[in-house]
Amino acid sequence: MGKLFFAITLCLGFTAFACAYDVINIDLNGSVADPCYDGLGPFGDPNWADVNEWNGYNQGDGVMMASPRCESIGVPKTPGYYAKAFFIADPCMHGYLPYVTGDKLLGDGFVKTGLPTDPNPCLFIWGSMAYGGIYDVYVLANAPGNFTITDSNGDTQVDSLSGGGIPGVWTQGVNFIKFTDVEIDTPSSRNANGPISGYAAGGYLADPDCVKLSYSNQINGIQLASVKRPVRASFPADPVVVAKTSSIVPGSQVPGQWPVDTPMAVIDMIGSANRTNLLCGDYDAAYETNLRPGEHDFDGPDVEWNNGYNTYVDTCEWMEYDIIADEVTAGRYRIRALLNCWWAAADIGIYVDDSEELGRLTQDKYSDMVPPEVTPSAIYWSKEYVYVNFLSGFHKLKWKQNGAYCNILGFQIGYYGHIQMNNCEDVLKYGLRLDSDYNGDCYVNLGDLKVIVDDWLNCNDPCNPECILEEP
Repeated sequence: MGKLFFAITLCLGFTAFACAYDVINIDLNGSVADPCYDGLGPFGDPNWADVNEWNGYNQGDGVMMASPRCESIGVPKTPGYYAKAFFIADPCMHGYLPYVTGDKLLGDGFVKTGLPTDPNPCLFIWGSMAYGGIYDVYVLANAPGNFTITDSNGDTQVDSLSGGGIPGVWTQGVNFIKFTDVEIDTPSSRNANGPISGYAAGGYLADPDCVKLSYSNQINGIQLASVKRPVRASFPADPVVVAKTSSIVPGSQVPGQWPVDTPMAVIDMIGSANRTNLLCGDYDAAYETNLRPGEHDFDGPDVEWNNGYNTYVDTCEWMEYDIIADEVTAGRYRIRALLNCWWAAADIGIYVDDSEELGRLTQDKYSDMVPPEVTPSAIYWSKEYVYVNFLSGFHKLKWKQNGAYCNILGFQIGYYGHIQMNNCEDVLKYGLRLDSDYNGDCYVNLGDLKVIVDDWLNCNDPCNPECILEEP
């Protein structure tokens, strides 16, 4: 009997896997001069240094809070590496607890004053560009209080904590609470460059997509841990048979028009059963060159607000998706892309983790070409499939554009059978070389010892005059 389930878990926040580092930490400071916390939060791990990097926030209307994974968020027109990011705003009146000494996280923050102008202090959070999703929200406080969070769906959760505890020791219900499965969306109130700032009518206070976090007494910090739930579909038969008998012709045109229809709508038109769909807005990290004339002035990759396409994809730009395959879902998968080639042909390399390029997805149907029925709005499947292996565990699936401009709608992945590596070259291509396999033949034996012996006592240390630096 074949496997009955196909699933790839797109995951951030599961501590059983190394993908949990894309958490956004916010240290609420009592003054702009307060030091930023640099230790572990309730969602943290001493083995993952970047989990414990914190954003300091004192006040401001729509201040960007970036993921530790990100280097250049908030610098439009600048080439950079982008990952999860959110805006935070503090529209409601409250008092400040400035830092004096001791705990840099719980020792300062925001506090309710009890004044008539401060009836219900709160914070607003929303996703920047394509960075929405489902999150576990950890609220950290050093005093008794009640907390209410209302997410983008209007769902409300209420919890309280007693305050106190031992500094650096996190106890749920004492110095932190956890709101689960909070949906944080990009705002519907926005202009070409981002959300409409301000809390007047038409700003984020009137925007149902913003998450509102209210507190009755004191709040000192927040952690947003992404929780991308498993994408799972059952098969009526062996998934290998289902995948191999697909009726979709590679390179064929699909229903729908760019940019009118959303990528998900296009995929739904052609059927997406037994597949995992990865849209451009689902990415976990990306590189954007920002070098084209007329570039969108986005704080990150050019993922359009309303339709989720990645537009004007330029040479060397890429996106990365965090993937988890468990013991059931580890196997061989085939990948195809949905593309619109208005300006030039698409030429997209596919990588897994630190592998060499595993194959390319291409399409040469663009508007300047014959036949004349090719229109700028036409959407096509890539002409090829690329086959990849996901072993059990955490992976990074990456695509990179090798050609000129194109529009990428998304990718579709289907299970294709058990892990398949045909030779030693395939093993090395995935970066799975044994540590002591010095000659790269997939064996550790006397051949590797010979490599060591041949170089025994040689050196090329430039600080040692007795070493010889040879040209490679």
